[in-house]
Amino acid sequence: MSVLNHKIPFERYFEEISQIPRCSGNEAALSNYLVDFAKKHGLQYDQDPAGNVIIFKLPSPGYENSPTVILQAHMDMVCEKDPDCEHDFSKDPLQLYLEGPENNILRARGTTLGADDGMGVAQQLAILANNTSPHPALECVFTVEEENGMRGAAVFDYSKLSGRLMITLDCGQEENSIVASCGGMSVVIKKNFSIVPLKGKVAAFKVNGLLGGHSGIVVNQERGNAIKLAGRVLCELLYGDIDLNLVAINGGSKHNIVPKECSVVFACPEEQMAKAQLIIKRTADDIKNELRASDSGFYLQIMELVKANGEMFSGADSKKIVALIEILPNDVYRRSVKYEGVVTASNCLSVIKTTASKVEVYTSIRAQTDALLCDLYHKIDLSAKALNFETKTLNRYPCWPFKEDSMLRDRVDQLMQRLWNKSLKGRRVHGGLEAGYFAANLPGIEIIGIGPYCGEVHTTREWLDVRSAHRVYRFLLTLLAEMKE
Repeated sequence: MSVLNHKIPFERYFEEISQIPRCSGNEAALSNYLVDFAKKHGLQYDQDPAGNVIIFKLPSPGYENSPTVILQAHMDMVCEKDPDCEHDFSKDPLQLYLEGPENNILRARGTTLGADDGMGVAQQLAILANNTSPHPALECVFTVEEENGMRGAAVFDYSKLSGRLMITLDCGQEENSIVASCGGMSVVIKKNFSIVPLKGKVAAFKVNGLLGGHSGIVVNQERGNAIKLAGRVLCELLYGDIDLNLVAINGGSKHNIVPKECSVVFACPEEQMAKAQLIIKRTADDIKNELRASDSGFYLQIMELVKANGEMFSGADSKKIVALIEILPNDVYRRSVKYEGVVTASNCLSVIKTTASKVEVYTSIRAQTDALLCDLYHKIDLSAKALNFETKTLNRYPCWPFKEDSMLRDRVDQLMQRLWNKSLKGRRVHGGLEAGYFAANLPGIEIIGIGPYCGEVHTTREWLDVRSAHRVYRFLLTLLAEMKE
C-alpha cells in the first residue's frame, strides 16, 4: 500500500527509490534504475564505471539559446537503524510513514529516511518526466558514494557537462539556500617512540559529558574538545612540576566529529600523586566554569589504578605528546570580517590513540578557500614536524567558493521574493559538498543549493516536510521556465 500520493510524480519516484537498496557503495541497483528511466523516457544518458549517471534533456521549443542548467543530487544514503530494528538495508524496502498534525512529516520506521538525498533524486526525475513545463537544456547528474568521501564526484568526468549554471538539490532549506561550502582534508600525525619500564604510582582520568557534534556544523558554538581539554590538564601537571610519564591516551572516534571523551593513563612518583590529583581537580573546576554556558555537561573522573601495562613513555617523549596536543590549532582559525557569523577556516583535533609505542593523531581541516586550507595545513605540518612527528594528508576535497556576483543567485532571490514573499538567505556551510568538485572542474560555474525543510539527517529520527517539498518542486519548475533567453 502506498504511503505517498503517486499522482504527484516526485512523491511516486521517492517511494519507488525507497524500495531500492542504496547504502553508500551499494548504489548499483539505483544506478541501473536511472538508466532504465532514461530509456523509458527516450532520454540520452551516460553511466560511468563508478555508477554515476547523467541524464540529458533537450531544451523546450524557444529555449534553444538559453544556457544549459545542471541539476545534481546523490543516490546514496546513510544507513542507520534502531537497535531493535530488524531491517536489512541490503534487500529490505524502507517503511515510510507520515505523521504530524497536518500529516506532512515523512519518516521511515526504525531507520534513516534517505531523503538526503533521495528527495533530490526524485525531484530531478519528476522534472525530467515533465513534458508540460518549459525549460532550457538540462544535464541531470546523479552521483554515488557522496556519504562515503564524495567518491563519485571525485572520479566523475566533468568534460561530459556543458552547463555553467547548476542547482544542487542536496542542501538548502527553501529560502535558506546554500551559496558556498568549504574544502577540506584530514591530517594524520604519528610517531613511534621508545618505551621504558613502568615505575611510580599510576592513575587515570577521563574527560566526559561533552556534547560533541559534527565539527563542520558546531564549529562556532564553543563546545569543548575532550582531547584538547585532556591536553590542558596534562600541561598543567607538567607546569606544576609533576614528573609525568604517559602510559596511554585515547579519545575521539571519527575524523569529522568533535571528541566527547578522552581517557588518560599516566604515572608519576608516588610522593607527587596527591599534588597531581589536586592540580587535576583545580583544572577541571576551571574548565567546568569556562564551559558553563556552552558545554555544561563536562565532568572529569579521576581514578587510581592498581594495575597497568608494564611500560610507559619516557618523560621527554611524554612532554612531546602533550606539546603536540597543546600546539595544534583547534576550532575556529579564521572568521569573516565582512559576513557576521561566518567561519572561514577551522581545524578539529578529532582522534588520538596510543597502541604500544605508537601515537596517532587525526585532525580535520576545513576552509572556504584553497589558500586558507594550505595555510592551516602548513601550520599543523610544521608544528608536528618540529616535535619529530610524521604527517600524512587524506581525503582532500575542494571548496565551493562564494561568488560576490551571481546572476543565478540574483534570479533565485527575485523569484523567492515573488513566490514566497521571502528573500534568499544565502548560507555558507562550514562543511564539504559535492558542489566543490563541480566548482573546481567547471571554470566560471554558478551554483546554488535548494531543497525542502528536513532535519536530523543521518539518524533514525530523520524527517522531511512533504509540503515544503511541494513548494520547492514548484519553485524549480518556475525557475527553469523563466530561464528563457
